[in-house]
Amino acid sequence: MKNFIFILFLFSPLVLFSQNKSGLLINGGNTFFRDIHFAETDWIKREFLESQYAASAGFRFRIQPEKMNHFYDFDLLLGLKKYKSRNNEYTYISNGEVIIQQASYLQYTDFSFSFGGSYNYKIFNNFSAGIGISPTVYLIAQGKPECKFDIPVDIRTAYNFRFVEAGLYYNMGFLNSMYSKDFSSGKRSEWGISLFISF
Repeated sequence: MKNFIFILFLFSPLVLFSQNKSGLLINGGNTFFRDIHFAETDWIKREFLESQYAASAGFRFRIQPEKMNHFYDFDLLLGLKKYKSRNNEYTYISNGEVIIQQASYLQYTDFSFSFGGSYNYKIFNNFSAGIGISPTVYLIAQGKPECKFDIPVDIRTAYNFRFVEAGLYYNMGFLNSMYSKDFSSGKRSEWGISLFISF
């Protein structure tokens, strides 16, 4: 409790002497997968993984110190990610030959919850760039639900149109957030477009 009060005391001047704003944050884009290893069996082989879309929405709180070109963003987001894999089901015949019995696509849906912070700098006029981290919990809903954790690094650029800020972002994960009954390992990154609508 004492440590929490001390942290609030350190940050209170930053909040009091700043231009603060908050609003709705919407992200939409796609996911890239890295170092994917499928959990295969003798009867099923997964050939590839393809992302369909990634979307998230939530709340952003911005702190901009007065007469400064830098500012801080704190984002709370709920996300949805959809992707699919192609499964080849094999059957074995008496002479040892292997044939494909059936090929199908398996759909996946993951949910995410993240709380991130970033440092941003106004490069010129209303154009800014920033970097931060977004600790994220993924809920893998296939089969028995499982939770996985990651700490992605965020890189972003944005242009402020006064009431709406439009930007591009790239989110790169480093931990094995894909582990489940279908994947033995894998990392994910995400890119997309963001809209910040201040209240």
